[in-house]
Amino acid sequence: MEGNPVTTIGMQGIARLARVQRPVVSMWRSRSRSADDPFPAPINHDPQRPTFDAAEVAAWLVRTGRGNNPEAPLDAAAYATPAGGGADSSASLAALMTLRELHGAPIAALDAAELRRFALEIDPHDAMLRAEIIACADDLSQLARHVDAAVDADYTTIAALSRLLDASDTDRALALTEPALDLIEAVARGMVASALEGGGAAPTLVLPVAVTGPLMRRLATAADREVDIAVRGSADGEARALRRMIAVSGQASGTRSLADEPGGEPALHIVQLPAAGDVDAVRSLTEIDDVALSMTDGQHALVIGPASLLIESLTGDADRLRASILRLGRLRAIVRLPRGSAPGAPRAHLAIWVLGSPQHDVPVADRSVVTMDLDGLELSPEVRHDAVFDVLSSLGDRHERHLRAFRFGRPMPLRTLLALGGRLVPTRLARMGVANDAELVSRFFDARSRLEADGQRLPAIATRERAAAPLPAAALGDLVRDREIRRIPGTRIPADIFTDNPQRGFRVVSPSELHGPRQSRYVDRLQFAQLGRSARLSEPGDVIVVGGERPAAMLDHYGALVVEAPAAILRVDRAAHASLDPALLEHDIERFAHGDWQTWPVRRLAPGAHQAMHESLVDIVDRMGLLHQQLARLEEYERALVDGFVADVLAPSSEQADEQTEEGAH
Repeated sequence: MEGNPVTTIGMQGIARLARVQRPVVSMWRSRSRSADDPFPAPINHDPQRPTFDAAEVAAWLVRTGRGNNPEAPLDAAAYATPAGGGADSSASLAALMTLRELHGAPIAALDAAELRRFALEIDPHDAMLRAEIIACADDLSQLARHVDAAVDADYTTIAALSRLLDASDTDRALALTEPALDLIEAVARGMVASALEGGGAAPTLVLPVAVTGPLMRRLATAADREVDIAVRGSADGEARALRRMIAVSGQASGTRSLADEPGGEPALHIVQLPAAGDVDAVRSLTEIDDVALSMTDGQHALVIGPASLLIESLTGDADRLRASILRLGRLRAIVRLPRGSAPGAPRAHLAIWVLGSPQHDVPVADRSVVTMDLDGLELSPEVRHDAVFDVLSSLGDRHERHLRAFRFGRPMPLRTLLALGGRLVPTRLARMGVANDAELVSRFFDARSRLEADGQRLPAIATRERAAAPLPAAALGDLVRDREIRRIPGTRIPADIFTDNPQRGFRVVSPSELHGPRQSRYVDRLQFAQLGRSARLSEPGDVIVVGGERPAAMLDHYGALVVEAPAAILRVDRAAHASLDPALLEHDIERFAHGDWQTWPVRRLAPGAHQAMHESLVDIVDRMGLLHQQLARLEEYERALVDGFVADVLAPSSEQADEQTEEGAH
């Protein structure tokens, strides 16, 4: 038998073997060059992708005590590949790992002829491994020894194969973070379990042939034994890779084979679209449309793709195609995942569509879709648990959906989604914490009685029976996107156009003034007009806002103010959007706003409530203005009094002195 084969390992593999971050390995190489025991030299001549002898690296880690894996020599095979394996060595290793699992014993002792014979017996129709094994005839013995070492290092064939495929993945457009993978797997498992609980047959898991990334491997290996797995598409190289993974995943209770695509039988179709790169919207939506049209009652689909395609506004053919998918009535839930769920596109969002049977128990006009925005949340186990239950509840009948107290989900009428010109998922609102009706009335009369006890005379306000549910609050970002509120950026003002002459200038409102005292700052009117389109003045009824850690707002009653960036103007067209009120907008920002301005909640008023609330607010503002004036006078009196006593120019009057003397005598 030949000696142990030389195996190579890259920089990322070394980091995984040593259980450190990738930059740490670069630091070891650079800092140990002049040491007595330097980092092993690379065995190739590519400075961009250096590779090393895995055995030498593992021995160096043990000798120097570097890293966090004292068992590095035993684990090295799990992270290394045979030297000179060629471009197809990964597929050949995966084929040999599958052969080893299906053979049921180690294969290092078998010669090349025996390996080819077993490949023919196990894969007579060459569906997953025979061609890959024949292609590496000259290296079969070396690769077989490495496969045995890798499986021994990882304890199981499925773990070794998963590690091999993870290391060889180059398509980052399909990569997902672990929390996102956990969430999607939990949704898929829950959908399968729901089908089984209903007393029906186990659904077939239908995976796409064009995608064999981490998600498909996770679903293939996690599927229960009673769930058949089918591949949607032709038998190309990616289908072969998926067949190998499916074959190896059945090691606990015998191997499983690939099932035929289901006709009208229960099934769960999986569609994954690339999250990064140039996504052809029409082509991607056509793939979803094909799956949706092929589904029968009792079948479901789970679609994972970029939110720009599944949620955000589209135009042209893509918009029409997505609308036609919605009209099928199969869409039951839409989930927007947190930013960063796709490592290949860290600034983008992913989304999930859940498709099921049309809601036959609900009139077409009353059908709804559960929308969910998880952006800004950490996908902790608790969040994943509640989000999965919200998704699964969307698949129930009308009674089950009515009983569900959704945590993140928000049922939206299907007709509303079809009418929307913008995104399909409303932005998740910041928490408001408003009390229920009884508490609201009680709190109102308690506050009113305290003011009346102080001698305040207040306008008469009465309670009434509400005729309908109040209008739901909306996120400011959605209102801006739907053009119900205009958000006008503030002006960046050059320092040389400020003036001290209020007769020649426009009054400036700076961001700091929204948090503190007013200042007297002006910009020259002629020079301000020369700034062009960026030079904008406020109008009466505008709300001037500033975000950040301490959002603040100010209602502009008179207009003609210059708003200094980064403050901005929110402008409501009351004639077109009667439910929105600038005074209420200012109030809600001051009270509820935090975090990203797009999530700030904006409440709406029912018809007829504007005038009464406006008159009451004007009365309150006038009273508060008088109190602020009195407070300012008291503060000025306090400062003058202290300064006078310190300077010894003030003293008690003779009357006060006599009173203090009499009190002292008593």
